[in-house]
Amino acid sequence: MLTLTIAASGGLVLAGAALQALARDGGGPVEPLLPPTELLARRNGAPRPAGVPGPERSTTVSHRFISNMLLALAGGLVLVVTQAFAPPVVAWIAFGVTGVGVLLLIVATALAPGRGNVQRTLDAVAGVLAAWTIVETLVFSGMLMVWLTFGAAAAIVAVAAAGLIVHELSTERVVHSLEDVRTHDRSMEALA
Repeated sequence: MLTLTIAASGGLVLAGAALQALARDGGGPVEPLLPPTELLARRNGAPRPAGVPGPERSTTVSHRFISNMLLALAGGLVLVVTQAFAPPVVAWIAFGVTGVGVLLLIVATALAPGRGNVQRTLDAVAGVLAAWTIVETLVFSGMLMVWLTFGAAAAIVAVAAAGLIVHELSTERVVHSLEDVRTHDRSMEALA
């Protein structure tokens, strides 16, 4: 009964964190997506239109980053559990955390804006892995179930890592496009 309680609470904590992250700021982006030239102009002191947050506002973490980090933490927790606990405990914790918890996380973030096609594909893969975890913890037992759970949790960590890498690459793309605009503007000033 204790393991069932731990598994259920782990899944609920994971889902609650995702829902709280989505509820903040209405689930939308903090600033509207702007072309790099306008972002650079605003960075250099151009006035901001009404409704656009200024520098006094703190930076928020994106929903993609939060959901991928929660996914990685859930998978990592179950990886440790597979090596530290007996098979019945592994089954219930995996069922609650990487099964039900990850499915709730995927459902909570499924319709969030700004996720992109690559992230939605990774979410679908994580959802399939979570469904598989639910099935395999209920159907198999013993060490077979432990190693199947280990493999599913490792795959969930890999999906989360891929999501974090994709998020980082998209952030870097924006930074490099801003640098390209700034370099272009300087070269045009030098020619003038």
